[in-house]
Formats: sequence, structure tokens, C-alpha cells
Amino acid sequence: MKLYKRAAALILTAATLLSLVPPVSAADDHVTVSSAKEFYALVQSCTRDVWSQGVTVELTADLDLSGSDFQPIPIFQGTFHGNGHTIRNMKVRGCTNSSVYGVGFIGDINGAVTVKDIAFDGADVFFVNYAKPQFAGNVGGIVLGYTYGTTLFENVSVTNSSIWGYGKIGILLGMGADPGVKVTFKDCVSKNNTIHAAYDMGGLAGMIQRGNGVDNARVENCTVENITVDFDPSSTYVDVKGTATLKSNDQPSGTDMTKAIDGKYLDERGYYWCAYGDYYVSYGNSSYDAPVEGYRICLLYTSD
Repeated sequence: MKLYKRAAALILTAATLLSLVPPVSAADDHVTVSSAKEFYALVQSCTRDVWSQGVTVELTADLDLSGSDFQPIPIFQGTFHGNGHTIRNMKVRGCTNSSVYGVGFIGDINGAVTVKDIAFDGADVFFVNYAKPQFAGNVGGIVLGYTYGTTLFENVSVTNSSIWGYGKIGILLGMGADPGVKVTFKDCVSKNNTIHAAYDMGGLAGMIQRGNGVDNARVENCTVENITVDFDPSSTYVDVKGTATLKSNDQPSGTDMTKAIDGKYLDERGYYWCAYGDYYVSYGNSSYDAPVEGYRICLLYTSD
């Protein structure tokens, strides 16, 4: 089951800037970015699915993106190496498709990707082109929106930043989708950030799907600190505290597993949807929904 809340909007890109710069070429599968102009050229180049496969992007200077908005890098399938540099004041306005789905520094990944040794400070991310408070759009992160493959975040820092959306909203990652997803967060920092959304929110990622009961995410030596969560005021929430009965393989045929539940859940469409997890929210197979002792409805195939 999927939950959506969409907003009709025209997507604003950095069209003026992009019209002034040609796409970059990848010499020996390496691209060097040392200015905002070169960065916007990279965004334009990554509109093709195969262009970034196996490419390493090397950031060789700090970037200040003040004064311009852009859509996400549409698709990326390589390594983005920040070399210890910082991207400041990034403003993302718009997403990777017309369904208001997928937003971030990078919008979409379908393959192996690594983002490492880079910091984002003062980022501001919206699914739509007009920056006003609105809980709209699904699957978004400040660094990466959507991944289906093996994804490594190593020494990635996001500070003093904010993101607006509705569901599957995280600071580094919006959603990792099974089958095939494997996400590792190593030596990452998420600090002094704000999430404005309704459900499936996390200090590292919004939602990462499990496969046959197996967690597809690993967190190593990461810091999540001082995250402000602004819950959608038009939604209904329930504080759920009790014992949930999960299944070992996330399917009705699995072995019962009990877990203590204590948190805030979105009450929507006859289910409890997990609102926030310190690291991420984890979902299993949609054929099984977990009952909670003493409550009238089930958790939506979730374990946070």
C-alpha cells in the first residue's frame, strides 16, 4: 500500500543558468567540479541514464549556491567525491518527475552509487517550485531522493538544513527500495536539521525496505543530533505504546516476533504509519501488517 499527497505545480529549474553552460564531458571517467557553473553543467549532463555510470565526480572547492534554485541531479550512477569540501546554501525546487516524487541533491539512483567526504550546510529542499510551507511530495532527502541499488554514504555531513514533503522524507536519503537495495551509512553526521512531513521520516533516511525479513541498511559510527520534526498539522496522529507481533520473514507464514512499540504514528486509511525514526523507518512485505496489543488497527508492515 502506498500513501501519496501531491501538489500541482510547475517545476522551476535553473533554466537560465543551464542554458549558458554546455554539458560536461567525462575524461577518463572523471569529472572535476570547482565552481557553481561547473556544477550546473553536471546537472545538465546527468539527464541521460548511462552518462554517469562508473563516473567519479571530484569536487575540488567549496561551493556556495546562494541566489539560484535547481532541480535535483536527475539520475546518478557513479561516485560523488567531495574531497572534504562543503556545498552551502543549496536550494532545491522541484523533483525528478511530474508526479511530485523524488527530490534531493541527487534525485534518483538505479545502480551502485557512492557519496563520500562531502558536507551540506544551509540546504533548503522543496518538492515544488514555490517555497512556502506545504506538506506535499513523496520520497525526498537532502542528499539523495530514491535508490534501488547498493548505496554508500561515507563521511557525509548535513547541518542546519531543512526539507519539506509528505512521506518517506529523510535528511540524507528519502527511500531505499527492495529488491536490490543495500544502504550503508558510515561516519555520517545529521545535526541541527528540520523535517516538515507527515510520516516515514528519519534523521538519516525516511524509509528503507526490508527483504524477506532482512534489514537492508547498516549504520556505522553515525551521529544524529538535534533533529526538529514538524508534523503535518492536517494529519491525525496516535501515540502507540505496546507489544507488536511481527513476522520473521515479513509474511503471514513467518515465525512470530514480538517488539515493544513506543512512538508517534500517523492514523491514516485504517493503518498506523510510523512517523519518525532516529535513523530510519524500516518496512517489510505488504502482505503482513503487525497487530499491537490493545489497539484496534495494525502497524503498516513496519518496524522502526
